This record gives sequence, C-alpha cells and structure tokens, in this order.
Amino acid sequence: MLALTMEEPNVRIFMNRLLREEIFDSLEVRSVEICAMTRVDISGELIGESEARAFAKWAQIKPLVTTIIKNHQMPRQMKIIFSCDEETAASIHENASALFINMVYENGSITITAATSQKQFSMEKSLDEKWGEYVNFLFESNGVPVKIKE
Repeated sequence: MLALTMEEPNVRIFMNRLLREEIFDSLEVRSVEICAMTRVDISGELIGESEARAFAKWAQIKPLVTTIIKNHQMPRQMKIIFSCDEETAASIHENASALFINMVYENGSITITAATSQKQFSMEKSLDEKWGEYVNFLFESNGVPVKIKE
C-alpha cells in the first residue's frame, strides 16, 4: 500500500488545486467528510435508475465541497475517498475490483493512501504495486508536492 504525505505550505497549494483545478475531476467519489463548524457527510452514491455508474465524479461534488469550505477557511478535518471507474480499474489490473485514493486532512497535514479491492483473493502484490505507481504518477505528473510516508 502506498502512503503519501504533505505539510504546510504544500497543503494549501494542494487544497487550492483540489478545489479549483481538474486534476481529480474524473475520479469517482465514494464519500466526503468535512468537520468545520459542524460535521458534513456527503455520500458519492448516485441515486436513480438512469445513472450509468454508481458514484458521482469529483467534478459533480466539488462545487458543494467548495461552498462548504469557502465559508470556514480550512476545515479542522476532512476525508475524501476517491475511486477510479470500473474501466480504469480493469485497465490497471485484471484482478482489480475497486481502486481507492483515501485523502485525509488533519492537524495541518494531508495523508494520502492508495488501497485496492480484489475480485479474487490473491497473496500476489502486483495489483497494489501497479495502483501505487498509478497514484504516485497522478500526483507527480500534476505537480502535486507529496513525499512517501515513512
């Protein structure tokens, strides 16, 4: 499992890019939890039979999150669970059931972990390795300043 971290001033740079740029717009959102004045929980699950996918894209949820944060500056804590769509998961590894990016902001720093869910149980780690490489590339290629958490 890949774990990345960032601290100030990179946190503010990242949050600005997360909320204003399109880097993560194609990722699906499983859930968002924001603790500011109150706790706000947002499910990314789409409701309705006409939807072709189960979860909203970040591009759809980002305006709501931006509005909540805008009124309170930086929240005390925030957690976002992203996932890639089924086609991307299948293209990364044939045993990928779901691929996640967990982002947690707390105490002035951000921790990002890459997690996987397998279609069939396997002790083999190539799925974790390939997803970790993909996530690391996503951040590096978009100039997001992260370092591997030790």
